[in-house]
Amino acid sequence: MFLTGAKVEGTLSLQMILRISFTDLYHRYNRATDATCIRIQAAGISAAIDMDNRTPKHHCTPLEDYSGMGLTALCDLIVDQHHNYVRSAIKQTEPMLIDLMTSVGKDFPFLERVLLAFRSAADELIMHLQREELVLFPYIRRLEQCSSNGTRPVQPYFGSVAGLLTTMEQEQERALKAIGHIRVHTSGFYVPEGAGSKFADTYARLEHFEADLEQHIHLEHCILFPRAIILEKELYERH
Repeated sequence: MFLTGAKVEGTLSLQMILRISFTDLYHRYNRATDATCIRIQAAGISAAIDMDNRTPKHHCTPLEDYSGMGLTALCDLIVDQHHNYVRSAIKQTEPMLIDLMTSVGKDFPFLERVLLAFRSAADELIMHLQREELVLFPYIRRLEQCSSNGTRPVQPYFGSVAGLLTTMEQEQERALKAIGHIRVHTSGFYVPEGAGSKFADTYARLEHFEADLEQHIHLEHCILFPRAIILEKELYERH
């Protein structure tokens, strides 16, 4: 079942869907993603969550490209394209920031704040990725397998997808806040005149890191997680 245009039988908390939505997480830090309209009908309530009609600058794939993908395939896609990128980008970008701060930090003292914010975001994201790969994604894959096999899933220790997301949201929110601080400290990744290629290369990496996070969060909070919540509810009500 797909969230867009889906009709969900039974009681599905509208507050739950809104709370984990991309809009709720991302617009707190004045960012935007590609145009999306998610419509939910649950317990006789119809709601629409409209995203800003803007497109991130980097590799944002239209929503319809994912409409035919199962939950397991979505989990694999997120790990392969985003989790692996985040880990690689952190390893490559932090040394570049340190080098930049060492060489021109006296002239641009805000670089120290950029480095601290990047480290804060990296710490939160690494913890978040591990929790997804070791706990949440395996459970979502089992949900899809149970749906195919016609069996009832074993309730996990964390209770439900939405229950675990309550904790995981906090990690992602802190990472987004740190990324927002980077954008503020760099004046929107504006390279000062005469700063040189090292400055420009570092800022380009930071901006790409932010853009990848945009699509990463979009895939999870607009597509994967709402569909997983709906499937989980259907499986427990069916058996």
